[in-house]
Amino acid sequence: MLIKNVDVKKGLTNGCMGHVYEIVKPNNNAKPVSIKVKFDNNDIGVQAIEMFKESMGNKYSRKQFPLKLAYACTVHKVQGLTMNEAVVCLNNTFAPGQAYVALSRVTSISGLTIEHLNPNLIYCDPNIKKCLNNMDSYVQCEKQGHDLDSKFSIMLHNIQGLKQHFADLQCNDLFMNSSIICLTETWLNKDDDVFEVNIQPYKLYHQARST
Repeated sequence: MLIKNVDVKKGLTNGCMGHVYEIVKPNNNAKPVSIKVKFDNNDIGVQAIEMFKESMGNKYSRKQFPLKLAYACTVHKVQGLTMNEAVVCLNNTFAPGQAYVALSRVTSISGLTIEHLNPNLIYCDPNIKKCLNNMDSYVQCEKQGHDLDSKFSIMLHNIQGLKQHFADLQCNDLFMNSSIICLTETWLNKDDDVFEVNIQPYKLYHQARST
C-alpha cells in the first residue's frame, strides 16, 4: 500500500494498493533507489516509487519508501477505493455507516465475500434521517415536470480524478442520459478552475472536501 500522496494527478495517492514489480539497485551491492509497483488500478500502471527524506525535527531525519505490506487494511483506509474482489470481515464493526463503506468497495456482488455477518452491525447514524428531513430540496421535480417513475434518474460515481477521466465520462451514454450526475472523489480542490470540466447541458456544483 502506498502511504503517501506521491502524485495526486497521476492517481498515486495514500491508500493505493498493488504488487511490487521490481526493486531497482544501481548494482548488486548497493541499496535500492526505487521500487516499481504495479497498482491494482490499471489507470495508474507501473510506477517507480523513489526513496524520500523526511525531517524529524532539527537534528534527525529518515529515508524510506512510502510503501508497506497490506494483506489487509481497515475500513477507514479503503474509503474511496474501488475493487473487483474483497473479503470483508464485519466482526469488529463499531461505528454507524462503517459496514456500508466496507461492503460497497466492490463493483459487483459476485466479488464480495463476507465474514462474521451480523445484520445488527449494518446501521446508520439515527441523526441522518433527522438531518435529511430538515434539508432544503435540491431539485423541485414537480415544478420541472419530471416523472420520477420513468424519466428522472441520478447517476452516482466515484471517478477518482475527474480531469483525467473527463473524456471517458462524456463518452458514456449511461451518464449523459441521466437527469443528475453526482461525482465523488474528483480530486478537485477549491483552487481548480471548474469550468475546465464543464459538461453541457449540465450545470456544475462543486463542493471541495476542505470546505
